[in-house]
Amino acid sequence: MSRITLVLLTITLPLVAPAAAAAVPQTLAVQGALSAAGGPVADGAYVVQVSIYKDATAQTPVWTEGPLLAVTKGGQFAVTLGDKAALAADVLVQMGATPFLGIKVEPDPELPRVPLRSVLFAMRTAVAEALDCSGCVGAKALDPAVLSQLAKAADLAGVAKSGAYADLKGAPDLGVYAKSADLHKVAKSGAYGDLGGLPDLDQYVKAASLAKVAGSGEYADLKGQPDLNLYAKTAKLADVALTGKYLDLQGLPVQAKVGASCGTGLVLKGIKTDGSYECVPGFDPSALPNDALDEVSNGLLTNQFTEVVASSKVPIDILDAAPAGVSDAIDVPDLGVIQGVKVNVKLANSGISKVRVLLYDPKGAEYLLYDQGSTGTTLEGTWPKPQALIKGDLSGWNGQSPKGIWAIKVADLEGTSGGKDGKLLAWSVAFDVISAQKVGAKGAVVLGQFTTAPVPCGPANAGAMWFNTKDNTVQICNGLQYFPLSLAYWGTQTNPAQTCKDLLAKLPSTQSGLYWLDPDGLGGVDAFQAQCDMTTSGGGWTRIDETTDFAYKIYTESAIEQPYKYGLSDAQIDAIKAKSTEGRQAWQCHTVGVGSAYSLRWWPKQTGATYAGCWATNNSDEKSATGTETTFVNLPQRSWFSEDCGDGGEACQHNVDHAWFR
Repeated sequence: MSRITLVLLTITLPLVAPAAAAAVPQTLAVQGALSAAGGPVADGAYVVQVSIYKDATAQTPVWTEGPLLAVTKGGQFAVTLGDKAALAADVLVQMGATPFLGIKVEPDPELPRVPLRSVLFAMRTAVAEALDCSGCVGAKALDPAVLSQLAKAADLAGVAKSGAYADLKGAPDLGVYAKSADLHKVAKSGAYGDLGGLPDLDQYVKAASLAKVAGSGEYADLKGQPDLNLYAKTAKLADVALTGKYLDLQGLPVQAKVGASCGTGLVLKGIKTDGSYECVPGFDPSALPNDALDEVSNGLLTNQFTEVVASSKVPIDILDAAPAGVSDAIDVPDLGVIQGVKVNVKLANSGISKVRVLLYDPKGAEYLLYDQGSTGTTLEGTWPKPQALIKGDLSGWNGQSPKGIWAIKVADLEGTSGGKDGKLLAWSVAFDVISAQKVGAKGAVVLGQFTTAPVPCGPANAGAMWFNTKDNTVQICNGLQYFPLSLAYWGTQTNPAQTCKDLLAKLPSTQSGLYWLDPDGLGGVDAFQAQCDMTTSGGGWTRIDETTDFAYKIYTESAIEQPYKYGLSDAQIDAIKAKSTEGRQAWQCHTVGVGSAYSLRWWPKQTGATYAGCWATNNSDEKSATGTETTFVNLPQRSWFSEDCGDGGEACQHNVDHAWFR
């Protein structure tokens, strides 16, 4: 790649004090333009590394982020910083007053740094940074109306400040209440032992002297209990032992619920484990999975495909001793719903023991395919099977569209800096997808057979196809008219066309030339050869060759018929005219001293007309003319009569060219 230069278009940086950092966005939007060799770089995705330095000459950046994908169009790009490496408050403090931005487009060195500029609202934060306290506003500066709802200390009763009972005004008289000091001990303890004059309880049994059952009344506390081990406890019995009901048995056999039905509009899909019916709407497409086309078509149709999108930029040089590596990207369209993803990579290097290969998906996730260790000079594999991914899981893409930028990075960690003894030879991503855009046929597709179009051709039926049994062609609607695809090579002796127009309709790519024709099909006229003009006025013209050439000379005074000679028979000419609707035939004449107009005979023979185009009114006149006859019924011209063309000095001539019919 030629040297890339950078123009920074816009940048928005939150220059804030550390204490205010949480109140503003924590990401940085950068827009710029990349150019190479005097013009914008080619559209595509470029891997970039972005750093921020304290000043223009600092050796170590205070913050860095990458690799990032910068997608260019017309050379311009936009990236967001801070998503992977946070622009924390301590980073902003280290930036100082004159920070610079550095961008490195892999695999080139870092481009010249550009200064970061502030924006008005970021500059406004400097005013807040100059404040030393949060209580710098005095009471005198406040509007009195603000304090109208607050009470002054001088207006408060003493109890409001002391909270002491003695400061209450109008305290109640407590003389009717006993003081704690005047009460007997038992009034405060409630203990039996604090009573005075205790009763004699010696005649009563103490609880400690009683058997346990006297206090609990529980059967289990009896002594000398009977042995009940021979009896089963209710808790240990199955439900059926207590109820005797069939439904309380365990391991009941599954039985279909005979006599039940799914209901109107529903069909039986299966029987559940409890014997109930699993019902679904009849002919409901939602009851089928998206990939069920092959099952319902007996394996004849499918909408499952493996779509491979490969790089068109390979081979690409791999730089030595360049940890940043070389990158390439491919733009994947919406191919359908992913069922599986595979990445294929092939590269060659002086050694692969220090080579690293990474993949990036459209969401920016990183997958480590290969990371050093193996020996040899070539690396070729498919991930995640049979080669396993070292980092990442591509199965997370299942059920999603692959649309977006997929990129690869290959780095050679050893060698001489600046050297390049390796190449990325090929790489691609294969997607197993369920397509919503196309259907594949695994068997023959049989079109409907008709003699006329089953539906009219128009925008609504564009793409409609059917088989025309009249001429063995496949007809395809292009939105305006049906376009024939012939299934045979027409115009041969074994498969003649009716006319040149018919041949052009069946084989639109037919060139002008000599072809076999049979206008009446199985009629009495055998097939013959004729020239076809496939270019003039849209093509499809059949030529009837005319072979006479009347010289310019003197004829007798009586009317003599001068017939034109054609290369085809009358029957063949009539058959061509029967399949045509238009025609043309050029003519030319030359006369000297002809006293009377001569006559022409048209096709067929019994018709005639007088022609005066070259009639010389006296013996000294000489006339000539040319033209083209296009009146269909008059073609081709049959003959002409040379009359009043016998005197000395008189001469006459009338010739015609080939006749054309379409």
